Amino acid sequence: MESNTTVSVLALYERQRKQAWRLTGREALNTNASSANKAETDKH
Repeated sequence: MESNTTVSVLALYERQRKQAWRLTGREALNTNASSANKAETDKH
């Protein structure tokens, strides 16, 4: 179950990252980075 959750988080992160590239601009990347950090924190 835990590994499943990790895979889902990674998939979500990948999707968000691709969207951020489409949006372009620092704001999109910063938003993405903060949500990625939050996901990392939640995992631990």
